[in-house]
Amino acid sequence: MLTSRACQVFAGVLVFASLASAQQFQQVVGALGGPSFTIKCEGVEVADLNGDGKLDIVGSTGFVLSPGGQGPNIPQIQINTSTGVGVYTFADQAATRLPAGFAVQAGGCTAFDMDGDGDVDLLFAQMGSRRPQLLRNDGTGVFTNVTGTNFLTVFMSSPCAQFGDVDGDGDFDVAMADQGKPYRLYLNDGSGVFTDVTATNMPNLNIAGAQDLSLVDIDNDFDLDLLGSAKLNTGQALYLNNGSGVFTNANATLGYTGSSNNYEADWADLDNDGDVDGFWVSLTGFNEGSSRNNLIETSTLGFTHSTATVSGLNGHDDNEITFIDFNNDGFLDPIVGSLSASVEKGYASSPSFTFAYANNFNGAADPSLDGAAGDFDNDGKVDYVTAVGESGTGNKLFKNTGAAASFFWRVYLFTDTRAFYNMTVQIL
Repeated sequence: MLTSRACQVFAGVLVFASLASAQQFQQVVGALGGPSFTIKCEGVEVADLNGDGKLDIVGSTGFVLSPGGQGPNIPQIQINTSTGVGVYTFADQAATRLPAGFAVQAGGCTAFDMDGDGDVDLLFAQMGSRRPQLLRNDGTGVFTNVTGTNFLTVFMSSPCAQFGDVDGDGDFDVAMADQGKPYRLYLNDGSGVFTDVTATNMPNLNIAGAQDLSLVDIDNDFDLDLLGSAKLNTGQALYLNNGSGVFTNANATLGYTGSSNNYEADWADLDNDGDVDGFWVSLTGFNEGSSRNNLIETSTLGFTHSTATVSGLNGHDDNEITFIDFNNDGFLDPIVGSLSASVEKGYASSPSFTFAYANNFNGAADPSLDGAAGDFDNDGKVDYVTAVGESGTGNKLFKNTGAAASFFWRVYLFTDTRAFYNMTVQIL
């Protein structure tokens, strides 16, 4: 039996799906609060921090618009204290669970089990030429800063980090975007001590405006490859893994130079054909678009990129993508976190690889920079939480009011926790 936390799954992914209804995601006013809640938030991560079987929320704070725009701040730690199905209650416990005086200028946070002890640790990616911060969980959701002993002294401007076992040794390694420099790769020794192998294992390509990266098996060879997106027309990246954590540049195979408005792309099997496809924020101009993987159909890795696959509300300054099957048809649907539209945009996917705006979010204006999915009230339906970091007032939580969930499995390698529902999973 393999037990995995926070969707740290190598071969199986449990995805919850629920029937769609008109504006099935309803804002739960007052669910989140506390002193740290008033700090603008760049990103959100969902994980069970204290091991009580309920999903908590971590907010990345301290970076707004530009390095130094807000200054280092205490991250948000919202502990789920809900009791009973359908109840949403969170307590701001950042002051008691984080090290004294801990503050970050964070572009994002990644939650994963760095040392194999069964709890969820935290890695904050910092902007403004700052050192990433690595926190070890004691198993009860109280964190110790182990950056000095476990992570090399390196300063970077990093909007994000992702974890995955890139070298096949059974522990979780870390890849990070570093704006203006190559993607960085850190191998884990199994105890949560990381070694920088960027110089030997990664292509020596500077990525100006790097924003996001994903670790997925894009070529179906059972190892994790890297796909990156950047706010630069030549900054999109596809790096293929040789199985031992050494990556080669395959940008020509990706065949896409990008948009200067692109903050993110996420990857999953969107047409259920057995290979991993992409959905992009601002594929062309400000328009969302998709990248269909042709590997299964042609036996050759290659992509068809298009904005014509996306219909309805579009053309905004957007920042985030999360996949949920919100209409229970067996296909993953993208939810786009929008800054300028001030509303989350759910797109219903179809077997023909099209994505139609569903108008299924209701609530106050929500100019969001990030989003994450999770069943916060244990009713078997996937809810959604957003990060509000440039305008607006505070992060927002949306309850899924759809019908009871169904269950199905997708089998392929992935590590992007935002792409799926974060929860404790058992694979028998």
